[in-house]
Amino acid sequence: VKFVNSETPQGEIYEVAEVEAEFPGGQVALLRYINEHVKYPASAVKAGLQGMVIVRFVVERDGSVGDATVTKSLSPDCDKESIRLIQSLPKFKPAKIKGEPVRKWFTVPVRFILQ
Repeated sequence: VKFVNSETPQGEIYEVAEVEAEFPGGQVALLRYINEHVKYPASAVKAGLQGMVIVRFVVERDGSVGDATVTKSLSPDCDKESIRLIQSLPKFKPAKIKGEPVRKWFTVPVRFILQ
């Protein structure tokens, strides 16, 4: 079964794969990385803004991250920080179909919580 969300010059981007893309250390490690590397924008701290930004991106065939976009916004500054953070992620293990690496959509939350 092939679920293709979009076709780009770089090839198809899959919603579902036989072997899903994986962050080194798994989902828990991904969320830990995000929590440890997020930089709370000063404007959001000043406004007392808390919440979540949802970012969708492509895990490329080589495991790198590309095409990051915000699908649920919190504020322009929090959105910008979320994109910066996602673009800083180390390489994933790429998704695979029939043993071959494929481009795969991935979605993660970036939480902004004042401590």
